[in-house]
Amino acid sequence: VVGGQVVASRKHLLLGLPVDGNEIAEPETIGEFPAAIVHIVCSPDGRSLCVGIAGGAIVIVPTSFNGSSKTVFTGVAAVPRGVHWCGGEYVHLLYDGNDIEGSTVPGHISVFFRAEGPCEHKERVEWDIEGSGMIAVCTEVDGLRIISDTANHLYQVVPQCLRDIFARESKSLTAQVCRASELAASQSVEGITKLGEVCASPAIGEAIGLILDAASCEMQKEA
Repeated sequence: VVGGQVVASRKHLLLGLPVDGNEIAEPETIGEFPAAIVHIVCSPDGRSLCVGIAGGAIVIVPTSFNGSSKTVFTGVAAVPRGVHWCGGEYVHLLYDGNDIEGSTVPGHISVFFRAEGPCEHKERVEWDIEGSGMIAVCTEVDGLRIISDTANHLYQVVPQCLRDIFARESKSLTAQVCRASELAASQSVEGITKLGEVCASPAIGEAIGLILDAASCEMQKEA
């Protein structure tokens, strides 16, 4: 159910069936695609649909159905075994190793595509699991969990503001402020001196804003 209507598909058409009231309404066409629809998955924040179509493409459609959609070509003709959201920014396609031409991986292959912003960013993860080989995939608000009878894999979307701060050997002003603050809190002369230097930077306002954004992200995860 998306936006007060049940969303379904018929061949290459995306259909909407209103759920308000007791009357049975005829489904309306709310989208048309160049090939048959094989998957429909709503993002955890309810803002977007990922529509998988035959031939190796996914289309990101806003649930308002009046904005522009974005088509991402996967490069794999096979229909994925599963389509899931990883947070609200990435789409996860799950393939069997035998589904991808030229692959020598006997297990599963996960491909992550960015759904928001530039779609060129893609991550491919090849992995095998012990045990029965059966898995369960669960979308979470900020990530994706893949569970087998022997392991628990968590793929999590890390906001850029957190990467700027916590990335190993990050040279961003934001990271320098955080490291200097930690040293200064321990009464380190070096830390106090460094904190004074970085706070004199013309870009200190922007850096503090990114730190507040990072703190907000951490609070949202704990909520």
